[in-house]
Amino acid sequence: MEYAKSRRGPASAPINRGNASCPTQYLVGRGDRPPLGQLALRAGQRVPHLLVAAEQRHRCAQEYEAKINSGDPLAIAEVVRDLHRNVGQPDQSFSERQIYESAMDRLAAELAALDQTDKMTAVTKLIEFLKTV
Repeated sequence: MEYAKSRRGPASAPINRGNASCPTQYLVGRGDRPPLGQLALRAGQRVPHLLVAAEQRHRCAQEYEAKINSGDPLAIAEVVRDLHRNVGQPDQSFSERQIYESAMDRLAAELAALDQTDKMTAVTKLIEFLKTV
């Protein structure tokens, strides 16, 4: 069965049900990337640029967590400022969102204690201020 004669459409390639592999001859000419083996990604071979990016994100996350756990309002405010996204900016990853919410919670608690208000009022005040920055 040739791919062109397949009734499943261009989004799916025939699958060999015996070993659950996709025949690569059907993918040639469709614009798909070659299989990983042909990209010289052998088992255990590292991809340096991907590892550097992952290590950098992990290091930043640890630094943000350390600032939040320090209890210093200025350090927490830096984390909130760095991770805040205004309308039209790219979305945050799940971990960035978790760190941002944790920092915002701590900073709002500090502001609420200073202003002698509730935490929701402090969060609203912080968000309004962040829109101007």
